[in-house]
Amino acid sequence: MPGLPRRGLLGLGGTLLAAPALGQAPAVPPLVVMEVTGAGLVLPLLQDFANAHPGLVSGVALEQIDVDVITEDLADAVAAGQSGIDLVFAGDAGIVAGIQAEAWQPATDWALDGLPPLDGLVTPAAMSLWRGFAGLALPILAGPNGPLLGWRPGRVDRMPRSPAELLDWARENPGRFLYGRPPLVTSSRLFLRALPWLLGDSDPMRPATGWDRSWSWLAELDRHIDYYPTSLVAATAEFRDDGCDMLVLSVAGDLEMRASGLLPENLGASAFADQAWALAGISAAIPRDLPADRRPVVAALLRHLLSPAVQANMLFGRGADAGARLRLDVEGAAQGTLHADLRAAGSLPLGTRLMLPRPGLLAPQAPLLQPLGWEDALEAGRIWDARIGAAHGLP
Repeated sequence: MPGLPRRGLLGLGGTLLAAPALGQAPAVPPLVVMEVTGAGLVLPLLQDFANAHPGLVSGVALEQIDVDVITEDLADAVAAGQSGIDLVFAGDAGIVAGIQAEAWQPATDWALDGLPPLDGLVTPAAMSLWRGFAGLALPILAGPNGPLLGWRPGRVDRMPRSPAELLDWARENPGRFLYGRPPLVTSSRLFLRALPWLLGDSDPMRPATGWDRSWSWLAELDRHIDYYPTSLVAATAEFRDDGCDMLVLSVAGDLEMRASGLLPENLGASAFADQAWALAGISAAIPRDLPADRRPVVAALLRHLLSPAVQANMLFGRGADAGARLRLDVEGAAQGTLHADLRAAGSLPLGTRLMLPRPGLLAPQAPLLQPLGWEDALEAGRIWDARIGAAHGLP
């Protein structure tokens, strides 16, 4: 990816959200943002920011990218001081990839100067991610997000409620269970994170030394899996095209994929009986080569995203997460009607229908798992690639 011109707009894959009139030079440059595919957050939030700050930005240019772009083209452009990017929004996989590539600068000092303490602005779940990222990315929303198992109605008679039952089902139905490559797919990272808890491993926080049961279980499961998609979109397309009958999902992925029509609305989904919820979120990362004259714009955007008005309307935001336990703010548990409008919060693509969490799915009594630190998260992905993915030709 060549360096992107700071005063211009993004090229391939770019979306112009707001701009000056045709032929009229902007008084101030646009905000240039990248969003890792699947983040599903920033479109309406950036539009609101641009509308509220016409003196800071003339518009917003957004480019959606895949996770591997961070460790390849974007990292090279940042190292050369030529990225032209103001901010990157990504899920945990993208943030960890950028930390590994040394693409981000700390979201401290000027970025948060003058704000109240961060733990008063975001949820305890987001603070856990903040610590796991060593302050190199700012979680905008975070909460208990998975894992879930989704299945095709009419093809699965009895939903597996434990890893042992899932392994038995996979043996009996070879090639019909699917999960994505964990270093790149958030739902699969949550699956990987929960397994040491579910299987009783010796140290669930240390993939290299404490996950013996999990790695053995995954190796056995691998015997009954044909391949591993590298994105949730690819996994759901495989499901849609009858390539599997069961797959790993997250809460957010379940909502978004059903709302957008990529998964059937009657898709079955459930958690494990002894569920432990792994945390996931969307975070903002500041490229290491951001020029000093762009700092005021980025700082203003971060303040907008952390404001009570924005946080209160987010799924798992300040208005919808009790923090210590999973509790979506709902009006009437039987109806399962979300208090917050997920579309307005940016949790679903524009133009899609609002989908609701499944009644009884969210298991509020289940414990929350602390996220791995970024080094251990990276190590978990490396071990999976070496022990599982390599046999399928994955790098």
